[in-house]
Amino acid sequence: MPSYDHIRASAEDGKFHCPHEGGYVCPAAYGQKGRLRKHMRVHVRPVICPWCETTGANQVDIRRHVELYHRERALERWIVIGPFSCDQCPKEFTRKDNLQKHVRNQH
Repeated sequence: MPSYDHIRASAEDGKFHCPHEGGYVCPAAYGQKGRLRKHMRVHVRPVICPWCETTGANQVDIRRHVELYHRERALERWIVIGPFSCDQCPKEFTRKDNLQKHVRNQH
């Protein structure tokens, strides 16, 4: 994978903007260079969902996508944990970390 060490944070907003030039301007921008580096895998070596056109930087991203948007197929293939319910309100989340963020920010 190419090096992105030459990319500097924008003087305008302090973020690292995606330099992809594949026929369109990618709007992605990150506060940390490491997150931009991970994002670039979507352009350089994407992992594609077997049921739709969604791409991810790695297999974990696609598994998370499948569990959320193609849940029945995910249940056929994997042991899927969740949903995670908030014990203080009726909200449910597909990921435990999102429930934890919700509790921290809302309750």
